[in-house]
Amino acid sequence: AEDEGPNISRRLWYKLAANAVINPLTALWECPNGGVLEHPEGPEILKAICEELATLVQAMAKSSSEGEASSDQSNLTADVFADFVRSVVSETARNKSSMLQDIEAKRCTEIDFLNGWVAAKGQSLGLACPQNLDLALRVKAKEKDICVQ
Repeated sequence: AEDEGPNISRRLWYKLAANAVINPLTALWECPNGGVLEHPEGPEILKAICEELATLVQAMAKSSSEGEASSDQSNLTADVFADFVRSVVSETARNKSSMLQDIEAKRCTEIDFLNGWVAAKGQSLGLACPQNLDLALRVKAKEKDICVQ
């Protein structure tokens, strides 16, 4: 594994951005990763998720009680996240996300640790993250009928 040093937190934010867009949308739409950009609502939802995530990063960086974000993350903007997510979607267009595979196998998903976490963390900081909350609730509703625990 490559040593990321002080950039590890940035890498995790990028990974969260990609997973918070690709996983729930592919699970809901039952499509490979490339379907995220092909679906009529895909680009708009991608943008909204990235905007909420960038707002959360900045709020955490400003929060004096949080050690999870730092000032070196000030350039983690919605556009930066969106560009990264689009590149991941393009590079993995034919892949099935882990969340889609979970849905197909009737397993519970990791939605609570992705969009659910973003929505809850945002709420704890006084931020609304409605798109993340919506996706989390929609995936939870879908898995409710099929999830074998």
